[in-house]
Amino acid sequence: MSSSSSSIIEQKARLRKLISLERSSLENDMRLQKSEIICQRAIEHLQLKWSLELQKNYILYTYIPFRDELNIMPIIEWCWQKGIPVAAPRVQSSLKALNFHYINGVNDLQPQPPWGILEPLADTRIVDYSLYQGYMLIPGLAFDMKRARLGYGGGYYDKFLQSMDERNVRIYKLALAMDLQIVEEVPCEKHDLAVDLIISETRAI
Repeated sequence: MSSSSSSIIEQKARLRKLISLERSSLENDMRLQKSEIICQRAIEHLQLKWSLELQKNYILYTYIPFRDELNIMPIIEWCWQKGIPVAAPRVQSSLKALNFHYINGVNDLQPQPPWGILEPLADTRIVDYSLYQGYMLIPGLAFDMKRARLGYGGGYYDKFLQSMDERNVRIYKLALAMDLQIVEEVPCEKHDLAVDLIISETRAI
């Protein structure tokens, strides 16, 4: 590992620790309030992009919020109400990969060890990625004004999105974040993918 790569990894670790601490220290009522504002702004954006005629040609790929992440469930529920397909990831730990499965309600989810993160049930259908134009709510700890993203360190989303690019499957990457998660600069490596849009409680980037 080169010294420059080592330095970037160290910078990422410091930034993850800093933003994780700031996010976790936020009062729960304030987090829910910010979540509500951000979700409403995201829904307004999706409404502009998805006309009634096109909604069923789209799919929303989404993570399921965990611990002190924004509560993005209102967006997922809005898609269910509109008949827009929704898919969430199951982790293939041995391959360090994600597969997205259709979910039609919270009953299609169950907590997975060791952390208790909600994932689709094993018998839910895997998405045929070629069928849809896709939007992805992509998780992250920090973002910057160039829309660079700092994830949680596993590389799962970068790997999945790279595989979709190689198959010419277009997925629009939408990040939802509180203002406190937007920093001056996110340290990046070659494999780190930027997002297409960031929506916070006060701005769109």
